[in-house]
Amino acid sequence: VDNSNGHGTHVTGVAAGNGQALNAHKGVAPNSQIISVCVNWNLPDDDWMTSVADAVNYIYGKANALGKPCVINISAGSYYGSHDAKDLQAQIIGAMISQQNGRSLVCAAGNAGEIPIHVQHLHTSNTDTSFTWFNFNASYGPSIYVEMWADQANFSQMQFTIGADKNNPSYEFQTRLPFYDVTQNLGAVQTTSLFGVSGSRIARVQRFASLTNGRYSMIFNIIPDSSQYAFRLLSAGIGKFDVWSFQMTTAANIPTVSQFPEIVKYVAPDLNQTIVSGFTCSNKVITVGEHKNRTTYMDCNNNLFNPGVQYVPGQLAAQSSHGPTRDNRLKPEITASGGMTLSAGPAYVLQSANHTTLGQGCMHMRDGGTSTASPVVAGIAALILERYPQASWQDIKNCITQNVSVDSLVTGTLPNNAWGFGKANGFAAMLGCSYLSAKFPDAIVESAVVAPNPFQYTTQLLLDNLNPSKVYTVEVRNVMGQLMERITTAKSKGEVTLGSTIQQKGIYFYNVKRDDVIISTGKMVKN
Repeated sequence: VDNSNGHGTHVTGVAAGNGQALNAHKGVAPNSQIISVCVNWNLPDDDWMTSVADAVNYIYGKANALGKPCVINISAGSYYGSHDAKDLQAQIIGAMISQQNGRSLVCAAGNAGEIPIHVQHLHTSNTDTSFTWFNFNASYGPSIYVEMWADQANFSQMQFTIGADKNNPSYEFQTRLPFYDVTQNLGAVQTTSLFGVSGSRIARVQRFASLTNGRYSMIFNIIPDSSQYAFRLLSAGIGKFDVWSFQMTTAANIPTVSQFPEIVKYVAPDLNQTIVSGFTCSNKVITVGEHKNRTTYMDCNNNLFNPGVQYVPGQLAAQSSHGPTRDNRLKPEITASGGMTLSAGPAYVLQSANHTTLGQGCMHMRDGGTSTASPVVAGIAALILERYPQASWQDIKNCITQNVSVDSLVTGTLPNNAWGFGKANGFAAMLGCSYLSAKFPDAIVESAVVAPNPFQYTTQLLLDNLNPSKVYTVEVRNVMGQLMERITTAKSKGEVTLGSTIQQKGIYFYNVKRDDVIISTGKMVKN
């Protein structure tokens, strides 16, 4: 959840909105119970990733205390990092997902599909040299940040350095630092100055390298004194590395060979590997891209809102980030509807003067991107867990990715690193995962429901389709996870009275267990 602009509220509504406000704007899994965690965007990337791991641990722990299955949606991320899920936080999150059945994690792929933030330098001979330019842009901060990642085996014979070229009024090489290898930069920040042909300082260059889990990370932070220079990352040797930065010079903005002969060695950034990093790149996480939703809607003033942007509903959103991971695994796995989605919003947004961003009735706000697509898939995962509470992360992923929609707007051979396996289809996923009935036969408890609900004194849990040869345990817990009632029954069909020992009004959760395996869960409210 992000409390700065209603982003988290909107995302939550897409996954689990109950539709009670107006217009029946329900989320995908409207009967879900919600645990929300607010992120701190002011933390450095590594600390932020650690806070996400802490949040995942908190949510799974709370669900476990309540005896409930759990799907987590994360519509947030960082574009920097190793992009291979081998960092400590991603491994911890992956371990928590697979620690027990009844867990899933879904996340947004990112919205950098049109931004060339990635480049790969690949050298097959010692005579190869190449370079990529970076230009200062104050909107990205006071410096040029360049992050390089490579497997140890691919980086040990590489050399690299930072140089500068004058780009106005004509292109002219200015200077470069000596070539380094990664071992010369391990473990400590080093700062060097770049001087131009006039003797004036052009920039300060900070560099730092680390080796973790068989991967090198090399960071350059270029602090320019002048914006009239293009700063170049030069590489030589044998091997390859990947670079991420928001300040690279694209192929469309480089000079011709006649203007600058060295440009033949230029490696331009591409639109591959633009997904966010960390846990997003884990095989245990379902990463979601975005396809377009509607083109118009009735706004808060009962006017037809049309942004004038030309696109076809259902086509891939241009901003939807592409894979693969740095180690060449498929990402994203699936796409879902995003742009122009109306969902819940906080009061301060719903009361804003800009009524064109609100849907008819003024109770729902417009948003989009992969952040909105992700909770669509998280809602599907929640429905699968409602039906099969003991399904594993792999079961859920298979149900979603093997039962997709593919139409004429889905391009390329599937799966691919733009569409994944195709478009998410909740109905097909639920039908397609019916094979789990054989794997978890006791998960089918279609009529284990509480009625009346809400209740004043006691209520009845209505049971049907239970195994008559087994003894079942019904537990009721409060929102803190404290056990309020425990009842055993051998009924295969009938009623069990709940709530007789509950004194306080509030929300409670029940689960039905067979041999400590949860086969049904639900919420009950005492008035």
